[in-house]
Amino acid sequence: MTQIEAIKTQNGVMMNEIQRLWYQMFLSTLISSILFHLIGSIVLYIRLRSHHYAKWLALVVQVAGFLTPLLLGAVTNALIAAILVFSSRFDLPFYIIILIGVAQTVCVVAVGFLRIIQTL
Repeated sequence: MTQIEAIKTQNGVMMNEIQRLWYQMFLSTLISSILFHLIGSIVLYIRLRSHHYAKWLALVVQVAGFLTPLLLGAVTNALIAAILVFSSRFDLPFYIIILIGVAQTVCVVAVGFLRIIQTL
């Protein structure tokens, strides 16, 4: 095996590991974001169900809970996965990968909540 073939093989393995880690973190971020925003949209709908237009804000909250991990979560999860693979830390237990996704969701929810608090 020549040196070029060894580098191609190593890069192929690294890309497979990045893809595997990214996919697992992405799914955990997406599912936790949908669950967090589902709870928020249910509370919002219950509190504003008698209002004619504001009850539809629950749908906006749910759409935001789906789009945020699709756009921002995909990029940040890819960066985290690449950093973990390049530092040879890609053999993480599954619960750590899930916690990374949940932590990203908590950060997004906290930033969104603090933006609302600033306007009050």
